[in-house]
Amino acid sequence: MAGVAWWCRAGWRLTKRWLDWALAIGDHLRAIDDAVRMAQNLDRDSPERVQAEAFLGALMVDPPLAPRGHPRGRGRPPIDKALVLRVAVEYDRALQRKDRRRVNHIVAARLKLTPARVRALVHQARKERFLTKTHQGVPGGQLTPVALARLPRQPKGTRRKLGGRRRRR
Repeated sequence: MAGVAWWCRAGWRLTKRWLDWALAIGDHLRAIDDAVRMAQNLDRDSPERVQAEAFLGALMVDPPLAPRGHPRGRGRPPIDKALVLRVAVEYDRALQRKDRRRVNHIVAARLKLTPARVRALVHQARKERFLTKTHQGVPGGQLTPVALARLPRQPKGTRRKLGGRRRRR
């Protein structure tokens, strides 16, 4: 960025051709955003503010900019905590069966997910402290108080429907 500041102080005009050569498109936006924010923080009577208004334009410097986005920027969206909690509950139920093999497959069939996705969500549930930790490669774990506190409360006297519809004979 020092090159751009020197270029401006020297009285040269920034052209699109020079900017394409000097910076990538994302850097253009970041550089202009930083310059406008810096100019907005300057005193109204300072010579730097006058120079910034001359270079950027008074319409760019006067109105306040919207707050910046998330500090991590672009990337993968966060995993929904409700889905992680639902997988943790189903995983705990599947572990209570006698056969502890293929637990991920059982949970995947119940929630209509892939076994690999269930495995990743169980890992996330352990990171969120919804399930207790186990040794690597060993199916196990129980719901923690953190997970139990996040479960929706059922009024007394009502039962939650666990399975699908029962067939009438």
